Amino acid sequence: MFVRLFLGLAMLTASSQAYVRTMSSTGRALYWPTPSITMQGNPTNSSGLSQAQVSSMLGDSFATWQLSGTRVGLGYSQSTGNPTHSGIDGVNAVYFASAGGRSMDWGVVALTEVLYYVSSGQITEADMVFNDNQFLFTANQGDTGTSQNGRTAIYLRDVATHEAGHVLGLDHSLVNLSSLIFTAFSGQYSLSGDDSNAIRTMYPSGGSSGGAMSGVVAGTNGGIFGAHLTAVNLLTGKVEAGILASSNGSFRLGDVPAGRYAVMMEPFGTDVSSVSSYYQNVNHRFCSYNNFRRRFYSDCNGTGAISVMGVSAGSSTSLGTLAPSCSQMGNPGGEPTSIAAAKAISNQGGAAFGTLTPGAVHYYVVHNVSGALSARVMSYSLYSPVDVKVNILDANGNAVAGSTSVDNVDSPGPGGVVNYDSLATANVASGDYVIQITSSSSTIPSTKYSAGFDLLDNDGHYLVALAVNGDINPTALTDMSSCVSVNNVPQSASYQDYVAPAQKQKSAGCGVISNGSAGGPFFGGMMQVLTVALLLQLLSMAIRNRRQRVLARHRR
Repeated sequence: MFVRLFLGLAMLTASSQAYVRTMSSTGRALYWPTPSITMQGNPTNSSGLSQAQVSSMLGDSFATWQLSGTRVGLGYSQSTGNPTHSGIDGVNAVYFASAGGRSMDWGVVALTEVLYYVSSGQITEADMVFNDNQFLFTANQGDTGTSQNGRTAIYLRDVATHEAGHVLGLDHSLVNLSSLIFTAFSGQYSLSGDDSNAIRTMYPSGGSSGGAMSGVVAGTNGGIFGAHLTAVNLLTGKVEAGILASSNGSFRLGDVPAGRYAVMMEPFGTDVSSVSSYYQNVNHRFCSYNNFRRRFYSDCNGTGAISVMGVSAGSSTSLGTLAPSCSQMGNPGGEPTSIAAAKAISNQGGAAFGTLTPGAVHYYVVHNVSGALSARVMSYSLYSPVDVKVNILDANGNAVAGSTSVDNVDSPGPGGVVNYDSLATANVASGDYVIQITSSSSTIPSTKYSAGFDLLDNDGHYLVALAVNGDINPTALTDMSSCVSVNNVPQSASYQDYVAPAQKQKSAGCGVISNGSAGGPFFGGMMQVLTVALLLQLLSMAIRNRRQRVLARHRR
């Protein structure tokens, strides 16, 4: 079960590199110079959790980010003598609101407060507080969003893992099932590829094993600020990275693992208050007052084939111009609703996109192929509501002997989450074979998506990828500059200019920056707020952002 948990950020931004980084008010990425951090926890709480339970869950949540290939050491030390307050004291405190007498706004589940140098982005301290005055924190996986004894229950690890990502310098993600997504859900304690690749990029140990793709998302009036780009690994069926384009539309999807990729562009799909105030000017309603639509990097006038990028370690590929559209993806060249109308995929492997309605069936054909075939269809991972299943058939439409079809891959995942994508495999002799995509007669409910209805597309789009003998042949890069048609409005980033020490900075966005202690370094304060609303509530409630370590307070 998903509960809409909104996270409001004060004074944050994102970089033009892959993964959404938290930035200082002067545009510097926040970071720990030495990412060996110990969080000092006080387990005193009113939820009935024992000291052993708090220690186990928080320790596990923080250790989740200590991945191979990173320098991160996020440890946890617990004592009832540790602080129950946030303060500029050099202590990275973790505590419950009831123990510290902390008054928190209605709906605020947790806060992560980070102190950093404004001019450089270097983090000096991070404090985390859980609102047990209002919410019931539990030790039971799957409790997040349930009602217990008149209060909303939250599995502590779901929230703590997300907040730990903020401690390390990550902003919110728009990738489905990412721990850093702007809403909370059961199973959020498990990192997605986007999360783990992000932390390896920020704090690498040794050389990088990944590559990058870069480009510019453009409309008729220049770059499109805040467009969301995702790198989809066609061999694994995973979204490896998501990034918001900078104010001139540029982006860099990297460092991503070596593999074969498709790139999807889409509008920023929720309220700008879910991310940094840097994005407060983002407005994608260029298409008759509606958002522009999802689209893949592909030939504008093609038949639905997706451009396949080969990414190798240390490589960086420029994709040039990417052009959004005001129309749904559709089925260029016609809808392949029969074997006779099937669209061809290369016998060296390839990828294509299409849209289909519940209960519909689409077909693709591959000629003169032999060996191990692996066909993936992604819809759920890309916020499409159709529940698809894929099968590999012979040229007559019969199932291939020994073939397998796994519906709902990675099911059930952490917290009982189901990934509704599908995978089929077969070993075939030389000949022609058909990839059949069947859509269930009913759509996937919005409650099954980690972002709820906010990012869910009304169109039943899908991506189908065929690997032959474990690989997909990369295609030539696509020139989309000829199909730029979205009549966008030029927009600029919004962040605060640096001012001299001993002067309090003016309010910007949702917060203010203060000058810290007299004679000391010039500090900035950042606060990340986790708030909750009812699952069935159709109107997003106002984000409550509160500043703590500042000389003055400001509310949105």
